[in-house]
Amino acid sequence: MKQIFFLIAGIFLVSLVYEPYSVHAQSYLDLSIDQAITIALKNNRDIKNANEEKVRANLRVTEAASGAFPQINGSWSLEKNLKPMIFVISIPDSTGKLRKNRLKVGADHTVSLGANITQPIYVGGKIGTALKAARIYRQFSSENLNTVKQNVVMGAATAYNRILLAKEMVKITGASLEQARKHLGNVEKLYKNGRATEYDLLRSRVNVANLKPGLMEAGNNVKISLLYFKEFLGLSQNTPLTIKGKLTEPDTSLFKLANPENAYAFTFRMEGHAFYVFTFPDEGTFVFDASTGRWCEWQTFGFDDWSAIGFSNAYNKRLIGDRRSNKIFEIGIDFLDDAGGTIRWEATSPPIASPNNELTRHNMIRIDIESGVGLESGQGINPQIWLEWSNEDGSRYENKHLLDIGKVGDTKKRVFKRRLGIARSRTYRISGSDPVKIAILGAYIDVQGGRW
Repeated sequence: MKQIFFLIAGIFLVSLVYEPYSVHAQSYLDLSIDQAITIALKNNRDIKNANEEKVRANLRVTEAASGAFPQINGSWSLEKNLKPMIFVISIPDSTGKLRKNRLKVGADHTVSLGANITQPIYVGGKIGTALKAARIYRQFSSENLNTVKQNVVMGAATAYNRILLAKEMVKITGASLEQARKHLGNVEKLYKNGRATEYDLLRSRVNVANLKPGLMEAGNNVKISLLYFKEFLGLSQNTPLTIKGKLTEPDTSLFKLANPENAYAFTFRMEGHAFYVFTFPDEGTFVFDASTGRWCEWQTFGFDDWSAIGFSNAYNKRLIGDRRSNKIFEIGIDFLDDAGGTIRWEATSPPIASPNNELTRHNMIRIDIESGVGLESGQGINPQIWLEWSNEDGSRYENKHLLDIGKVGDTKKRVFKRRLGIARSRTYRISGSDPVKIAILGAYIDVQGGRW
């Protein structure tokens, strides 16, 4: 008994000694962004669910098609008579003496077999409708899988870069803290020599104290980002993981213009939107809408940039200075001209293409725009917008179509265009110049995938 106890204890101690070693001996996953995306496409829960949904959709097509096939049904049964019926019959023998004879009725076991076959001939279109619905569901499942894959790729890249950003913030915060400590050391020396005030010393100490929690928070953000990254990739939270790579500099080609030293900028708010205006004189004006997170380009009609040079709220008005005319104008959504000039606007969609670069049929585009904004007279009495598209990634637009957006009061006007042809990749653009209020809420495009 003692030998068995010592043996178990020895095994337990060995396991305690070698278990930490086995943990530390695990190889770390050193992932690039491409490797992370590959793992996410394999392990992500959303991908697995979408794949299962696609399998179920394929089985539904088979199930619907099976309704047109002949069906064979078979049956069998086995019966056992536990107490068979016995009749006693008296029959005289050769001597004339009655003798009792036992007669058993039925068998001890009874087996029966059966089979039937049915073939649907006409069921009123039930099978065809079910098959069509199953195929539509299968196509939807395939498209949903492609969408999920795109979302997973974007999510993996976002989570990966979030870790890089968090690590960079640790470096920046650490460098700031180190700089603050050096500055505190200098201030303490100056204070001892009577060349710095007590206020300067306290301010430096407070600055160092304020940066310490920021460094801890930055370090925690790295851990949180790693945990989210592992969960998104479908990895265990205990998986040792490092990532390789660095943040890339943003594309600043937008601002690489001929005379950036002449640029100026200002901000203003209007109708709940905060606008940041960056103007490069005679080259371009780029406006960032902080409320929507989108960039756009503004121009004074006939020029490459917007003439506005500054903004001010005064006399309960929003005022804009014009550098070309040296005049001040009021700005607002109720004004239908630009300092007396024409306002021409345009909006462009991102490229629309299938994941496999297949031809897609564009059945319809509907533009959700405020309708019934026509004027009582003059230009704009019957306002219209231009619709055009490019199958060459925006390098050349064609097929211009005029669409009515509704005379005054025609608020139920629907703005759409059908039968738009086929394309592998298409970009839509709408534009207009009628002096009416324009409020675009969005656009809906009906695209059918497949091969033609």
